[in-house]
Formats: sequence, C-alpha cells, structure tokens
Amino acid sequence: MTKKILIIAVAMITLVSAQATFADIKIKSKQSMSGQSYENTTYIKGKRQRTDSMGGVSVNITQCDLRRAIQMNPAAKTFMVNEFGDIEPTSAKPVPANANVPVTKGGRIVMTVNIKDTGERKQMFGYQARRLIISMSTQSSPDACSKTNTRMETDGWYIDFDSSFDCDRTYEQQAYNAPNSGGCRDKFEVKQTGAGKRGYPVYEKMTMFDESGKETMSMVTEVVELSKATLDAALFEVPSDYREVSDASQLYAVSASSAMQNSGSYGSSSGNSNASTMSLPKVEAPTSSPVGPKQSGVIRIGIATVKTGSVGEGITANDLSAAVQNTFTAFLKMPNVEVVPIDARLA
Repeated sequence: MTKKILIIAVAMITLVSAQATFADIKIKSKQSMSGQSYENTTYIKGKRQRTDSMGGVSVNITQCDLRRAIQMNPAAKTFMVNEFGDIEPTSAKPVPANANVPVTKGGRIVMTVNIKDTGERKQMFGYQARRLIISMSTQSSPDACSKTNTRMETDGWYIDFDSSFDCDRTYEQQAYNAPNSGGCRDKFEVKQTGAGKRGYPVYEKMTMFDESGKETMSMVTEVVELSKATLDAALFEVPSDYREVSDASQLYAVSASSAMQNSGSYGSSSGNSNASTMSLPKVEAPTSSPVGPKQSGVIRIGIATVKTGSVGEGITANDLSAAVQNTFTAFLKMPNVEVVPIDARLA
C-alpha cells in the first residue's frame, strides 16, 4: 500500500512538472472523487503565490522574493514559516542512515510514460487547448525488492502559458532507489514515449488501475475560472492578528480541538473557548467493537492512534491525538470507503 502511494506521488509530480503560471492571475479549480468535491483557488502576483485549499481550510503562501513559504490556519489564526535558504552548489549531500549497508540484491522498477496527442483542439479560457492521453505504467522485475504493477491514465486538456512565477529553487535529487535495511536496492528507470506536448492542465481525469486492469479509483480536476486582474498585495502577506508558531502541532492545535468538540466525541476539551471553529464534517467517535468481514468493492482503511509531542496552548496531547484521528476519519469517509480505528498499541 505504501509503495502504491509513493508511485502515485511520483506520478502526480511528473504530471504537474510542466505546469506554468504567470503574474496577476486567479485560478479556481474543482476536484471531484468518489462523489465528493472541493475547490482550490490560486492567486499569483509577480514573485508571490497564494493557494487556498479546500475552500480556505488551509492557506499556503510562497514568497519567492523573501525565499520562504508560509502555511496558515485561518481557523486558529496561526502561521508557520519555512525558509528556503540558499542552497550552495558545493554543499554536502545528506548521508542516509543506511548508507553503509552493502547492497546485496535488487531488481528493476520501470516507469513508462506515454503522451499521445489526439489532435483534438478547442478554445478554453481564451487559449487553444489540446487533448492529450497520458498513460503511465510502473512494473517491477521478478527479483525486485519492491513489487509493483500499476497503471494510471490521464485524459486531459492542456493550454500554453508564458511562465513568470519561478522561485529559482535548486533541489537535491533524492535517490528513489536508496537501499533498505536489508541491503536490497532496486534500479529505478523512467522511459517516455509519444510526441505529445504538455502544458497547463485545465481539465484532467485521472484513473488508476490494479494489476488485473480493474479500475480502482478516478479523480477529476477542472479549472472553473481563469482570470487576469490586479491583485491586492495584502493577499500575499500574513494578517496582523495571526500568531506565529514553530511546528505543525501548534499550527493546528486549536482548530483540532474545535473539530473534536464539534464531533461530540472524546469527552470535554480544555481548548480556548474564544478560538475560531473549523467547519468539518460531524463524525461519530471511533469504537472498539469487532470488525466484520470486508465487503466486496469497499476499501478498508485503518486509522492508527496518533502519537503527539509538543502541543499548543489550551489543549492536551491526548486531546490533540484524539482530534487528529477523528478528523482523519471525517475526511476519509466516502461511499466506497470504510474507516476502522486501530486501538492496539505496542507493549
């Protein structure tokens, strides 16, 4: 399961790597999956970008001119700053903890990407859009350490933009085929075929298939608004009444406590009564009742107990742990998904 998630992540990064955005632009998109949908809005002005995710539940601001990224939680009025810093070309690469483990075995994992231009064209948002079918398959050899055989197909419409938002960041390429604790390492290869030219996606339907070729999931991402306008510079700054925190547990502590109170579970909380309340779906408290056999066609997901460290003011570690587990349960609930709490702990 973990390997498939990784493959999906790599695939999504590959698909969006060619996307371009430009100054003083508003892009509103809608994502739909399993009968549920949510909206994201991206604003771009010069060297700055702001993205409001899931209707504004979370906000991310990238300030390229200051070489930093900012995460904001509007419900708790908190924010966290991540500095880019200057990456020196001669800087030493981080040494993995298992770097001294001798590689004794391994196979090949081959990702094949095919971009087919169907030749279809139409006008979208004032640009000529081209329809592409992008297929991506990942297969491992019989002797590979990590077994995988997945296929993803994206049917989408793409347009060309003049790029103007670029943070000029240099990233150290992390080794996908780093050896595991047993000294087994696969060789990862990427092959690309087809003459299609990617661009900015204004509509994409992504479908995943299992080893037998059966569809396992699909997701549609569609741009519903693309407009040019003069944007207020204040959109790309942190509001004056927000409080800076140092880690993610503090960033979401108050809103997680509010979510727990909204769900009516886990008893009372010592959270700040004046804190803003995050609008989250109401869910029942996890129970330890026996779980029966999984139904055919239903995906079962186990939610483990969350271990927390430092927390913000007005909430205990136990309350935050319960709230996070409860919130995950709420967001994962879908018609074909069964969420099961895992209460067991190691001795």
